Amino acid sequence: MRKFTWLWLCLLLVSSFFANAVPKVEGRFIELQNTYDNPIWTTINFSQAYDEPPAVFMLSTNQGSNPAIVKIRNVTRTGFEALPLEPPGEDGEHITMGAHYLAIEYGVHEFEDGLFMEVGKTTLDQSSLQYGSGSTFTLPQSYKRVNFDYEFSERPVLVHSIQTLNSNDTNPPRDALRPFLTVAIESGSLDTQGVNMALEASETQAGNIVPETIAYLAVIEGSNRLFNDDDDKEIYWEALFSGERIDGWDDGCDDTFFNNNYSSSPLVAASKISRNGADGGWLRSCRLNSSRLGLTVDEDRYNDSERNHTVEEAAIIAMTSNFVFSGNSPSCEIVFPGALATFNSAPIRLVDGVIVDDPNGGVVQTEILEDTSTEPNKARCDGVQCIASGVNAITTAQAEGIPTIDNDGSSSPNLPSELIGDYFIDASLVQMVNTTYEVLGKTRIFIKSSSAVAPLLQISNTQLNISGSPSDLTIYVDGNISIANSNVTAYMMSTGTAIVGAASKVRGALTAGGDIDTGAQSEYLYVRPNNLAGICGKEVIETVNHYRFELADNKGSTCAAKPVTLKACANVSCSQLYSQPTSVDLLPATDGNNTWLPSDSVTFTGQTDLQYARSGGGNVKLAITNPMPSSQFRCFIGGSEVGIESCKVKFEKEGMVFRNLTDGDETIVTQFAGKPSDAGVNAKTYVVEACGNGNQLANKTLDSRLKFNCGAGQSCTNSLLFNHQGDSYNLSTLSFSDIPLRFDADSRAEFTIAYPDAGQLSISGELDVPINPNSNKTTTLSGASNQFVVRPFGFDVTASGANSQALDANGSLYRLTGERFPVTVRPVQWQSGDDTNNDGVPDNYQNLRDNLVAKHYVGMVGVTAENVIPAGGKDGVFDIDDESAFKFEGNNTQVISNISYDQVGVINVIVESENSYLGSGKVRGQANNVGRFAPSDFSMKNASIEPACPSGDFTYFNQPFNTVTYTLVAENHKNEVMRNYRAGFDKLYTPSLIAVHGGDELENRIINVDSLSWPQNALQAGEIKVTESDVTFIRQTNASQIDGPYDNTNINLLLKAEQLEGAVLNGQPCGGDCSQTIASPVKLRYGRLALQDNYGPANEELLVPMTAQFWNGQGWAINNLDNCSQYKYQSLSYPSDLTVTGNNGQLNSGGYKSGEGIEVDANGNTGSYSVSYPAPDWLLWDWNGDNAADENPSATLKFGTFRGNDRIIYWREQLN
Repeated sequence: MRKFTWLWLCLLLVSSFFANAVPKVEGRFIELQNTYDNPIWTTINFSQAYDEPPAVFMLSTNQGSNPAIVKIRNVTRTGFEALPLEPPGEDGEHITMGAHYLAIEYGVHEFEDGLFMEVGKTTLDQSSLQYGSGSTFTLPQSYKRVNFDYEFSERPVLVHSIQTLNSNDTNPPRDALRPFLTVAIESGSLDTQGVNMALEASETQAGNIVPETIAYLAVIEGSNRLFNDDDDKEIYWEALFSGERIDGWDDGCDDTFFNNNYSSSPLVAASKISRNGADGGWLRSCRLNSSRLGLTVDEDRYNDSERNHTVEEAAIIAMTSNFVFSGNSPSCEIVFPGALATFNSAPIRLVDGVIVDDPNGGVVQTEILEDTSTEPNKARCDGVQCIASGVNAITTAQAEGIPTIDNDGSSSPNLPSELIGDYFIDASLVQMVNTTYEVLGKTRIFIKSSSAVAPLLQISNTQLNISGSPSDLTIYVDGNISIANSNVTAYMMSTGTAIVGAASKVRGALTAGGDIDTGAQSEYLYVRPNNLAGICGKEVIETVNHYRFELADNKGSTCAAKPVTLKACANVSCSQLYSQPTSVDLLPATDGNNTWLPSDSVTFTGQTDLQYARSGGGNVKLAITNPMPSSQFRCFIGGSEVGIESCKVKFEKEGMVFRNLTDGDETIVTQFAGKPSDAGVNAKTYVVEACGNGNQLANKTLDSRLKFNCGAGQSCTNSLLFNHQGDSYNLSTLSFSDIPLRFDADSRAEFTIAYPDAGQLSISGELDVPINPNSNKTTTLSGASNQFVVRPFGFDVTASGANSQALDANGSLYRLTGERFPVTVRPVQWQSGDDTNNDGVPDNYQNLRDNLVAKHYVGMVGVTAENVIPAGGKDGVFDIDDESAFKFEGNNTQVISNISYDQVGVINVIVESENSYLGSGKVRGQANNVGRFAPSDFSMKNASIEPACPSGDFTYFNQPFNTVTYTLVAENHKNEVMRNYRAGFDKLYTPSLIAVHGGDELENRIINVDSLSWPQNALQAGEIKVTESDVTFIRQTNASQIDGPYDNTNINLLLKAEQLEGAVLNGQPCGGDCSQTIASPVKLRYGRLALQDNYGPANEELLVPMTAQFWNGQGWAINNLDNCSQYKYQSLSYPSDLTVTGNNGQLNSGGYKSGEGIEVDANGNTGSYSVSYPAPDWLLWDWNGDNAADENPSATLKFGTFRGNDRIIYWREQLN
């Protein structure tokens, strides 16, 4: 749902409406080819993509004496079709005709100065029709009242334009358009609240009228208004009335003077806002300069030929010419500045185990951060403590402008499990509860509720787009979001609260206008957004903005073909070429007098070099037809734009020619900045010749004048070095240089060139040649070379910072994955010795460090990673802080941006131009052996400890645990497994275990921890499963150091800081060695096995009492948890007089089970006998008092009568 600001108008009358921020808008002048040669609709592609088709306003020029108007149709988000059409009474075809267009988003828009502008639309049909007495229409005449959404404080300036061409009974432009409709405004009807409007048929022939869409723009009169466009250029604009002074075509051109002071002719839109003349009519411009606009009312000639007209009033909008403004929609990095963000001063609440992973250094974009988490499960942001930025992510005004697309509620709330396209939902509850949702392509989900209940998007128990990119799924909820037990990959924005349940994961970003409540152990991984259409940023859709010819000059000779460069441009300035194949037909078509090489029908990508040969003299107009994809045509001669009717070459019989002797043609091939044309790659021999009069030049020195031309849109600040027979000359673009050319016996003057910068150039010259060998009289020949590209030799790429290079896995650490480092890129010149094999590719990119910069390079560069080591390793991906920073705009000699890498190893940083540089191929550079990169995170998973006595859930000191198991994973900041963590890059190899009880470390008490041996297979590397079966918590050295019990003890994995190299463990920073608890706490007990004395008759078997005891902190006690210690009667040590009987078994609650145990038979003997039992190591004790707990337990068995001591009342055995 689009949210707007409520405004109170007037003191007595309250009027409410929706108001947008400054809209997306653009304008430029276009020329449409004559429809005699090019009778097809021309697609005019916008310079930006709109969220919805915008309103387009046109003002046609007065080119061509016949009545005509530029009509439009098929207005889309990316462009419209246009064609000059004539009314009935004409033949239909028309000469080249220009028009200004202004495209602007619909809506009520509020500018920063409080000015309001309404751009609306209405539908008109035959019920709202006006026509003159000479028309054959007989329908009733009427107007439709169109009410504004916004009530203006005074009568607004109003421009209007028909957006459709639904009414068409003929085949224009081969035929006149019938019915021929424009817009009529009833005189005096325009007021602060609306206007009366109708279709205008003038005096034309009747035809079938189908409903048409009319766009209008209304704004109060005023001047010196200002905004800055996308290039930060100041756009001054004004709205004004002409007054009732615009009369007919036959009455002349009527000027309206601007109030603004423009430096050049502005862009204009104008409409007739009265109907004083009964013949109807429409406006055309007839004069335009920086101070005035001339307008005239044109009329059809169907009924009569006169084109006089009663004075009318016009409304005019004037803006600084040619601009693009993409609106005030904030960038996506503002709307989604991190993994979590809020606006409206709403808090973010963090609880135990929350992990926020984004590049903001622990800062969360919110005014209020409530962190109730506690150690050791403290919430972490980028591995450190989370803190609030103290400011909202976006302002209220910015939030109200989102989304920029209307939700019409046309979609069902029951979303399919396979998503693609746009979903516009109007419902109070939308549930996404399928097991999985797969995103098949760019998907946007907009949710609002027309009811009083705020909508809720409920995402529950699902995997949403987890295998895709968050840029593929954008979700906007004008209400609340709830996520429970789900993994979501998306960019999500809500105006209300967002609740994320425990253990849920969000990859992308979440921004809310209400509270964000996080669940325990929930994770948020930020992925930097680019452009999210309808929400933030600028949507980029590549189109052919225009086709263009570029020629060095307008001079040609019949004895040499004229070089012509044809380009398919992706933007107005043609700094970007269209990347897809295109095709055009060339005019004039090849025939007996005209020849295009290679053909008069060409298919190309970006640009292609053509040659046009003419057998006869005269001026020839060059043009194109049948372009696919369709777009307008422009022409540039000598670096400047000329009208398409002026795209002409004057051919003479003789001419000056710049010839490539090596290839046998007239093409100066692509040059490298700073390289002489006769050296290295593309070395050629170039000469000046004269065609048609060449025999007069042999062995002569003749006067010439040379200059070079800077290609259209290029910047040329340095000279072109022209060398001729050892003499060097600096050619300029401003004026000719006098150069004596010495011709050889073959009438050729050899030369070389070198240019230090990047760009597209051509050479123009004049040569004075004798009329005949015996005359001192001369004639001047002129000519020009083809346009040739001078490209940088390569990019010098530098990754800055200490330890930025490594030759092997033992190199010093440069960065952890996800840590930023600056990359600097310079386009540089060729230098001798850098290309020994002359292939145009630097032998070693590292050698470009000392090369001079090649200025004026224009274009975006892309940065990719190429793994060097480990061998066969995986190539990682760079995250770039600001991709726009890697853009050369012609005035910068280097670009720099921080990037981060997401894989382990040593890499080459590859920099390559995104597009072919002016058709010459991509420019490349690289920084070699950048690294070493190491994991930023280690995670321990699937950890468990099985105690030695599982049934009692305890382990004795010195007794090995049954198993200690865990999986250790080397990860990057995205929690991806580092498969390059091998071949020497696996630095973490000596873990240890420590016991922690009551917060105190029991140091050096756990032994038998094995070193790690990471998998070396590239498919398994970075993940090791550890299973230990002899890990032991040991006793203190001396028996006197008896301690314990430790019944609630954590066993922690301890990783050394020097091997972690700054990485975190399970998302928690360490600041040194890292410690992470393995599974649940364990019980550890100092134990011993005890035998007790016993006595009995000599003729009966006597039990040998045995108990497992533990130190309870104050004394020895029976270990009631011991149900595991085993005994064997055969292991008892006893005198030979005795016989051991009984059973083998295991203790129960620290002693024998009833009726079980080891028994001894005295075989009738009497007396005292000493017996002992071999206890396991963990149950030995210091029975002899030598401070070493290394003795087995023993006891005395007495057989026969035992009287005891008469002085002892009670006797029992004391356990020591």
